[in-house]
Amino acid sequence: MSPTIIGSAVAANPETQKPRIPPGHRLAPVTLSVYHREARGQHESNTSRPRFLIHNETNDTLEFSKVAYYFTADPARFPKVVIDYPHIPVSLENLGGDQWRFILDAGNQKVAPKSFYPSIDGWQIRVHYSDWYEYEHFDDWSADYSIGIPKQNSKIVVYDKNGKIIWGNEAPGFESEDEGIIPIPKGTIAWKDDAPWETNAFKPRVTVKNTGSVALSDYHAQLWFRVPQGKNLHIPAPNIWYTPESQASAKNVGGRVWMLDMHFNKHILYPNDSVSEGNIGLNLTDWSTFDKTVCGIVLKDKDGNILFGREPGVVECEGYSGPGLLQMLFSRRKK
Repeated sequence: MSPTIIGSAVAANPETQKPRIPPGHRLAPVTLSVYHREARGQHESNTSRPRFLIHNETNDTLEFSKVAYYFTADPARFPKVVIDYPHIPVSLENLGGDQWRFILDAGNQKVAPKSFYPSIDGWQIRVHYSDWYEYEHFDDWSADYSIGIPKQNSKIVVYDKNGKIIWGNEAPGFESEDEGIIPIPKGTIAWKDDAPWETNAFKPRVTVKNTGSVALSDYHAQLWFRVPQGKNLHIPAPNIWYTPESQASAKNVGGRVWMLDMHFNKHILYPNDSVSEGNIGLNLTDWSTFDKTVCGIVLKDKDGNILFGREPGVVECEGYSGPGLLQMLFSRRKK
């Protein structure tokens, strides 16, 4: 008779029924633990100083290989990890979006019974941005809230030489592409008329705000507008006087509908920051009255994905009767 396993029907190959331990799987029993504290100074707002150490609470000599610390940082600012003392190889990994970890590589380190490694003071580590921007560490997975006195921290992970966990819990879903774990760029866009008293000129100013947790780069702010029936837009368009943050251009998208594109191809917009760009002008060839109607407003990322707003169709835009640029501020949200 073929060998069987209760509840699993007939097994053609019993070897395939043996459990396999995937990389990162926890070993039992837990014999090493991590103690951690945040040593950042009271007025040191641009640096995190995690200090942690390995504790062997058993009567046996134990071994470990690597220690991982999971944290959150803006990838556009290029976080840095420095180990001041004692020196040990460290690698930095981006896990997607603003999710990171750094890994200390101890080789195959032995820890004596009832002792701490590397010492009771732990590794002296600094995490900061390359431009020394403000660094908030309390939203880091491994940071915990232990300040001053080292406390046991189960979110700093210890691995053996085969990559199996012998202490700690990895950040949930750190290897997945789930948007709940790996943030996507987010932002809003608004505009106003820089010269509402000029009825024959269109001088829009756009404002983009980063509402996400990762930086925006190489993004587009776009406005759709129309010219009156039987009229023509003056070319070249727009007249560009001073646009230090973007490159402005306009093109006809069909009928009497045009699209103004402000391409922020060099300006990086960090979380919670805003950028405003204007100093451009549009007018008709005969300088007659411009109705200044905007029928669509959109913010796009570098891949053309719409982060905010909605692209209008030509027919929709030509028949649009909503708010116009004579209102000081108007934003249109994506439906």
